[in-house]
Amino acid sequence: KDMPQNELLVKKYLRSGDIYVHADLHGASSTIIRNKDPSGKKSISLLALQEAGCATVSRSAAWSAKIVTSAWWVYANQVSKTAPTGEYLVPGSFMIRGKKNYLRHQTLEMGFAIMFCLDESCIAAHLNERKDKINLDDNESLLPSKSLIESTSNDDFEIP
Repeated sequence: KDMPQNELLVKKYLRSGDIYVHADLHGASSTIIRNKDPSGKKSISLLALQEAGCATVSRSAAWSAKIVTSAWWVYANQVSKTAPTGEYLVPGSFMIRGKKNYLRHQTLEMGFAIMFCLDESCIAAHLNERKDKINLDDNESLLPSKSLIESTSNDDFEIP
């Protein structure tokens, strides 16, 4: 929600193989998609990218201003706390090196979920309820189709 929390989130939880999602809006939160495979060889679904983008935009100033905009994502190795020579990064800011991958414009939707624990006697009745929404083959790329993202040039960006 704020810059120190973004700093803590990235320093403590972002690891190689993960995806970092953010938006170019005031108050946009840093969102991390954890890759189930720590080596990063397993792809992350397009649905996960879209949901993380929606959460990032919805938790920013776009919510109160009712602005429909897009989020972007980068690989974990593109996120750096090291500023170029002569520049300074305030706490909660990061340098993004390389290309940002923009997602489609996000609708401002937030949901509410209730988590509960099943009794041992009920587990058999609910075995197949936690399947992935989208199953990707191991050969499919992490990159979405061209219609899903728009890419910027290979410049470095600072996240405010």
